[in-house]
Amino acid sequence: MASIRSEASGYAVRWDYPPDTVTQCHATGSACVILHRSALEKIEAKFGTWYDRVPNPSTSQFLGEDLSFCVRAGALDIPIFVDTRVKTTHSKRVWIGEDDYIQYRVVRELVDRPQGSSLPIHIDVEASLDSLAQNRHVHPDGMLKLDEDLDRYRQIIEATQPEVIVETGTRTGASAQWLASQGVDKPCDVITVDVNAVGPFAYVAGRGSITAITGDAKDPDVAAKVAGLVAGRRCMVSLDSDHSGPHVSEEIELYGPLVTPGCYLVVEDGIFGYATRTLRTGHGLGDMVGSPLDAIEKRLAGSDEWSRDIAIERQSPVTHHPAGFWVKRA
Repeated sequence: MASIRSEASGYAVRWDYPPDTVTQCHATGSACVILHRSALEKIEAKFGTWYDRVPNPSTSQFLGEDLSFCVRAGALDIPIFVDTRVKTTHSKRVWIGEDDYIQYRVVRELVDRPQGSSLPIHIDVEASLDSLAQNRHVHPDGMLKLDEDLDRYRQIIEATQPEVIVETGTRTGASAQWLASQGVDKPCDVITVDVNAVGPFAYVAGRGSITAITGDAKDPDVAAKVAGLVAGRRCMVSLDSDHSGPHVSEEIELYGPLVTPGCYLVVEDGIFGYATRTLRTGHGLGDMVGSPLDAIEKRLAGSDEWSRDIAIERQSPVTHHPAGFWVKRA
């Protein structure tokens, strides 16, 4: 069974359902169905087909035949019901039934718990997780940053005016190019590090230079190369590579010293510390060890060298970087 989501195109799984009764839903599978002739006639008259697959407008991927049928039925206000008194099985790689599903849910509850954090919370965690689940941070150019967090970046760059920004985690290079377009009197230069080769970046008028370094951000030799390129300039650092707690902790130790007093160290994607394993897996982080929040607790919270900017966090209830904005003290 599924229920429709008003925020995005498609269906959300309805994990729990009332037992031994008839319940209405927006869509269901078609392993065992009873269809009234008038519903089939009405759908055929409107669409000319019943089960041909239709694309999801959000993803361009095709829905299954059964959900495609339900989309057409829903468009014509034809109600859909499931009788949970009727027990059946379904063949995938093996035959599965309701007992298997219940056992799966029990196991899932045990292994799918968020890791959490003892850090004080100043945002709406549920709304932030929902924005992650809806992929609101995905931009057409490949950049993975919420608009709300880009607004935070704009403000802190304008307030502190760094000459150079060090970024770990280049990916497509879209975020490096965005950072290089920021600045008040002149755009910021960007030094970006990734284990995969990216670039070279062409010069663009009105944008700072972008230097791409290929290597593991936690490699001391890579960090030393970055430090040489910073060369004493007013510097801000953004950590957005491997989000495992130990990796982020090493990055803070290596790149934190490059941050100029009064400038920011941004530790991205602490929201994954509040995410279930299912949600992390959906973003390619199913095997992540700990989270950026662990590194923040270990290296930054309670430090005499760093001050957490709670005001910039509270600017919006939604962020992917809770406890992620830190100012270097003089």
